[in-house]
Amino acid sequence: YVRSVPDDPILSCGAESILYVTEDEASSLPTLKVLDGDGSQDRVTITMSSNGNLGLGETVARLEFTIGDPSLESTMSSTVRFTGEVSDVNHALRSLKYISALNWNSEEQGLDVVYVEVSASTKTEQQECRFYIDIKSRNDAPTIELSGDQELVTNEDEEVILSDVIYSDVDDNILNVVVECDRGTLSWN
Repeated sequence: YVRSVPDDPILSCGAESILYVTEDEASSLPTLKVLDGDGSQDRVTITMSSNGNLGLGETVARLEFTIGDPSLESTMSSTVRFTGEVSDVNHALRSLKYISALNWNSEEQGLDVVYVEVSASTKTEQQECRFYIDIKSRNDAPTIELSGDQELVTNEDEEVILSDVIYSDVDDNILNVVVECDRGTLSWN
């Protein structure tokens, strides 16, 4: 008599490769799939982590989240853990999304790595896949703001002084600042 022992679930992730994405834009990750060769696993747990943010493009109601709930883009997280039946987990993994951390790009910070791990409640073994993410930088728009709550009011023919103008560019580009007025005279000090 040979007694059957449940096999560990297998995480099918294809060949290890580099995924090319653009900074601050949502991208789909390669399709992952949990294989349960002997049908012994009712529920499996997926744990994912990266420097960027991970989320699901579709909500799967029967998943139980213990870290993060990336069912909407606005709630994406750098670490996510959920448990569910193999079919529900596979459905969720087909819609996996990635967005780089704010202003992260590979030219300055190097490749990001997404780690995905599967485990089953009946086993202590875990299997991991990883994806390398090459993030192309994107030129972010510069910003300009007035410090404090400035409201400029003056009488006719009186001078108005605009102070504490703050301008910056997260990408450290050289900025050309142009100041114009519709009526009157402008001077720069």
